[in-house]
Amino acid sequence: MEQRVHENEKGACAGKSFRYLPVPNGYGNAGIATARGNSDAIWAAKALREENAALQAENARLREENAILLARLQQRNPTLAAEQAAHDETFREKQSLHRFRVIATSLIDALLAGRAGRPEFAELLNLTKAAADAIERGDRTVFRDEPEKSRVCDLAESLQKP
Repeated sequence: MEQRVHENEKGACAGKSFRYLPVPNGYGNAGIATARGNSDAIWAAKALREENAALQAENARLREENAILLARLQQRNPTLAAEQAAHDETFREKQSLHRFRVIATSLIDALLAGRAGRPEFAELLNLTKAAADAIERGDRTVFRDEPEKSRVCDLAESLQKP
């Protein structure tokens, strides 16, 4: 049973339709055949074969290029992993130091607003002193844990209220 296929072909095959016929007891693997008596069909099949050959060559070239790029990536991977880890650690340190700066600003604002007598101020001040001591010892990852961050934020927010 024949099957007609209308495709949006480009190039020499634009506007042509093709039909596929099953071959009883036959085997085919992406071949392009045509009737010998139809010169248009012969011409179209030849154009398709040439386009297919060019695409296969391009595919092989890209496969080789990808293999080379993958090999390079695998060689560089240990270095990239170390660089990424260093970047991540620097980012975490920067976040912690930024939080410390924001908290110090909250303390100064609360002090200037006359809220230094509140228990939240004392607790936040103690957390800030502990963070400053840790930073002085070289630990720039203060306020990293979620419960500690949440508590600090709650205290700073509370001190903003009159």
